[in-house]
Amino acid sequence: MTYVLVSLAGDKATQDADRFARWFAERHPPTAAYHETHPAHPTVRDAVRETGAALVFAHDGGGSVRSVRGGPRWADAREFAGIFQAARVWVYACDTRSVEVEADLTSFGRLAREEGVGVFAGHCGEVTLPSLPPLRNTMEAMYQGLDRAFLAFLEGENEEQALRGAALGGVPRGRAAVYVTPYVERAMQTLRVLP
Repeated sequence: MTYVLVSLAGDKATQDADRFARWFAERHPPTAAYHETHPAHPTVRDAVRETGAALVFAHDGGGSVRSVRGGPRWADAREFAGIFQAARVWVYACDTRSVEVEADLTSFGRLAREEGVGVFAGHCGEVTLPSLPPLRNTMEAMYQGLDRAFLAFLEGENEEQALRGAALGGVPRGRAAVYVTPYVERAMQTLRVLP
């Protein structure tokens, strides 16, 4: 499995996501990784051409992705499609898709897919990664749930239900499940894939 990891770390929310991105990269080394606020588009594009798959952690900023809420954009949908042309990409960012059909027609994910992204996975709601777990070992369990879903996607899975099942499969039992299961379920309920 080869992929490119882009983590647009800038504010607290994207720094929390970057902690997960680094954890994931340590377990599943990417071909190339960019942990910065504004990686150069041509550099990322060249790496993506070699792999055809990517994970992106960012903020959605009204039709673009960025490292800081309300900050300068890294890429709008057209620029994003130029970087990730024909690739499988999961963008872990709020509101890159929409639940409402009419609104989704102009969502970031839909526009990026129409501009040439091969497969776009995104979220129609808020997604976060916690910075501090409520109980010992729950952070690792939350990470492992997301890990399974991201791996399944990178290996070619496009079915939302299968990705949700992968994330929730193996969630720990007992007290940790009280915190882990709802968190992972919320993240996966917002997932939408455009194959």
